[in-house]
Amino acid sequence: MNKILVFCLDKIFFGVNIKDIKSVSRLGKIKKIPESPEWIGGLGKYRNNSFPLIKLWEIMKLEAPKKKVLMLPAAFDYCAFLISEVKGIYEFDTDKESTKIFSLPYLSGFGTLEDKTVLQIELDRILTEKQKKTVKNLSRKNEKK
Repeated sequence: MNKILVFCLDKIFFGVNIKDIKSVSRLGKIKKIPESPEWIGGLGKYRNNSFPLIKLWEIMKLEAPKKKVLMLPAAFDYCAFLISEVKGIYEFDTDKESTKIFSLPYLSGFGTLEDKTVLQIELDRILTEKQKKTVKNLSRKNEKK
């Protein structure tokens, strides 16, 4: 059994292993980044650190949520993800074999929660190499300020 943080975007349930998350918190003030891609939500601040915010719904081509929450990944510190509707942390097993029929690099398994399918995702595989480079460059520019 894995402990999974479950959240909802556009009526789809997603899960991230809690080992892959440093923190989930309310979203503070966001500073706009001029000429940044649509999937960048601006600069966010958490514990005196600023970093680019990734609109997870834009990356996944989903509808934008009304309410947004900040999720910091544990594996890297150059960005944070904006998510919505955190349902909680649950323990369940995921079926990793079924993911082979989909060509989504970030999909790592399927689970079930309250009769809903939960798509387990890997944060370190959400962004393409080109997107990672863009975010890292924005992060470096921000550090210099």
